[in-house]
Amino acid sequence: EEALAAFRSNLIDRFGEIPTETEQLLETIKLRQIAKKIGLEKIILKQEKMICYFTTNQKSNYYNSDTFTKVLSYIQTNPRNCKMSEKNNKLRLIYSNMTSISQAIEGLLPVL
Repeated sequence: EEALAAFRSNLIDRFGEIPTETEQLLETIKLRQIAKKIGLEKIILKQEKMICYFTTNQKSNYYNSDTFTKVLSYIQTNPRNCKMSEKNNKLRLIYSNMTSISQAIEGLLPVL
């Protein structure tokens, strides 16, 4: 996160005000970093939904980790915000009413 802030600062110093598209790209990097900490392999944002995919290896130690336990605990205490489902042997976490990358970040931060 510090490296991303430094990169953003360098962009401003060199080019001036950052365009909205570039800000969104920087937010995407932040979202990926958070997802990686949680143990997510892939995130899709479309049609006001965020679909987060966990590791496809069902025998992974991740599913016995404290991180995964925290994810399950969050889902149980916030059933309106998100739900977990399985499709095509892929475990996924689904959030509704996600219209921006910033909202997606805010949705994942409590899981950490």
